[in-house]
Amino acid sequence: CEGLWSSSTDETSVFWGLTGSYGGNYGGPTGFCFDARCASLGAKNETLVRLSEDVLLKRIQTFTHSLGTQANQTKGRNLMLTMGMDFFYSQADINFENMDLLIEATNHFLSDGSIKATDVFGHRFDKVNIFYSTPERYTKCKYIDAGNAKEDKANTVSDGPTKYDPATWENKVKQGDFFPYADCDHCYWSGYFSSRQSLKRMERVGSSFLHAARQIESMVKLQSLQTSNNVESDAQKKVERAEAPDSECSWLSSQLYMLDDAMGIAQHHDGVTGTSKQHVAYDYAKRIAEGMSDACSFASNGLRELFFGPQSEMLENLSCCHLLNETICDVSQEASQDNDNMIYVVVYNALANERTEAIPLPVDSSSRM
Repeated sequence: CEGLWSSSTDETSVFWGLTGSYGGNYGGPTGFCFDARCASLGAKNETLVRLSEDVLLKRIQTFTHSLGTQANQTKGRNLMLTMGMDFFYSQADINFENMDLLIEATNHFLSDGSIKATDVFGHRFDKVNIFYSTPERYTKCKYIDAGNAKEDKANTVSDGPTKYDPATWENKVKQGDFFPYADCDHCYWSGYFSSRQSLKRMERVGSSFLHAARQIESMVKLQSLQTSNNVESDAQKKVERAEAPDSECSWLSSQLYMLDDAMGIAQHHDGVTGTSKQHVAYDYAKRIAEGMSDACSFASNGLRELFFGPQSEMLENLSCCHLLNETICDVSQEASQDNDNMIYVVVYNALANERTEAIPLPVDSSSRM
């Protein structure tokens, strides 16, 4: 599942890749499930640790055969070897102990001739190097592969294609988008576009609010630096404590951390898409709500200090109304019960351009305002 993709009209193309090298999923090849949950998935004990050298050699031969199968379905000379599944690595030491041995044994048996690369890969490769890597590095290597393919004019030899095989790169550029997505016949994934609308709205609102709160945080810090008497605000002290790694208050104490963390977690591909289990969706919503509450307190204090200074007692009850979509705002509804009360509304535009917006403000039903 990879190749060149041209999504624009100028005919330029970029490399794209989807994990899922073994039967459409992103776990390890058959016979090499090392996780503590493998038994619950029906896999036998597939550990490599404490095997005799003869048995280990046979396992590595099976492993390299899987690599050869994948290489025949892959362009260029770089393979992405996926070794994970959902909920794996809860006992990561087991996984890494086996993967360390897998890497060491594969490189060892290929280098000492116990396994011949040409027997596995034919004439495409005469040696193999297996190592821990990242998607970023893999993509860069594929970019180099594509460049080498364009320069390699003799794309075939008498015994088969070269490792770059430029014909497969240049003649199969994908056009258009990747939807609808299907993982088998008549298995199109489309329902999640309209599922869990409330959670998706919450994620969008939380992301926008975090962006605005970060702007306020920056302005509070800048104002403190520009204050002639060098008086630090409470919000600025919190920012400085969060930036001091050796301080008793680590950066985790920032009032924006909970929302920052919650929004990062909600970007999981089963989170923002709405395809998680229900109790997990509840947890996403709880994390975002708690983060919004902390960020609201920080943003309210920051705005008050920007308007009136760090020592002012003005607008001490300034707060956020996150339930306007439900026509709920406790501050305005309680204040509007008495016509003598003054209600101050602060509207913050986090965009770089002017905008016109209608702001709903709930009031008490008995009010004559």
